[in-house]
Amino acid sequence: MGNSEAKQRAQLLYTIQSNCGYWFKNKQILEEALTHDSCRLTNPEILTYERLEYLGDSFLGWIITDYLFRKYLSDNEGDLSRKRSDLVSSSMQRKIADKLRIDEYIKFDKSVQNQNSGQAFRKYDKFVEALIGGIYIDGGFEKAKSIVYNLWGLDELGSCIIC
Repeated sequence: MGNSEAKQRAQLLYTIQSNCGYWFKNKQILEEALTHDSCRLTNPEILTYERLEYLGDSFLGWIITDYLFRKYLSDNEGDLSRKRSDLVSSSMQRKIADKLRIDEYIKFDKSVQNQNSGQAFRKYDKFVEALIGGIYIDGGFEKAKSIVYNLWGLDELGSCIIC
C-alpha cells in the first residue's frame, strides 16, 4: 500500500470509528473486522472479518436477549424470541450498516473491486457483527454492550426506540 493509499485508509478508519462511537486501541482489529475474505486471493495469511463476525453474532444475540429479558418482564419465551429475532435480523443489521455507511470502509481484493466497484457484494450486515466482535475484543464487554445499545437505540432505563 502506497503512502497516499495508507493515508486514505487511515482517514476511512478514522471516519468509521467516529460513526460507530468507538475508538480502537488496536487498529489491526478494526482492519480485520473490515477486511473481506476475497483479500485472501492475494494474501492467504490475512485475517478477515469472519472470526470476528462469529464472535459478534453471539455477543449481539446475548446483549439483545438480556435486554429484552429485563425490559419485557411479563412476556413469555415465544414473545421474547420474536422480538430478539427482529432485532438481530439481517434486515436490522443492514439498517445499522447503512447508518454507519459500512460499505464505504470494507477492504476487498482488487479483483472484486474491479467487478462493479465492489458492489457485487451485498452482505454488509455481516460486517456489523464483525465490528461488534472487534469492539468486544478491543474494548471489553461493557464498551461493546454500550455500542450495541447506542446503535440499536436501546437505553439502560428499559426503553427501546426501535422495539
